[in-house]
Amino acid sequence: MTSSEFADPVSRAEPNDTRDAPGRCFGAWVTPTEVQVATRTADGFGVRPPSPALFVPHTAYADFAPDPAWATAGVSYQPRLGTYVVRLDTDPVSGERGWELIGRLAP
Repeated sequence: MTSSEFADPVSRAEPNDTRDAPGRCFGAWVTPTEVQVATRTADGFGVRPPSPALFVPHTAYADFAPDPAWATAGVSYQPRLGTYVVRLDTDPVSGERGWELIGRLAP
């Protein structure tokens, strides 16, 4: 494949693209820069979805991030830079489409 055949889904994503396999409450975000989306608030914690970003199942971070670790606030993971492989998938039962993180190329 040539470089022109590769898509960059993060930069082409709609703002706050939350399409995902079932379970949107908990997930991970693939972003072009390091972003901490969860912070502690007076009521517990808040989530500020990044943009542009792709929302992927929460297991993607533990499965593919290099050296996964909790953030110091303890409400989310520390961002991890890397080159990840994602694909747009369709749930066979609901028909919903969502992003799936299927691998890490680097580092």
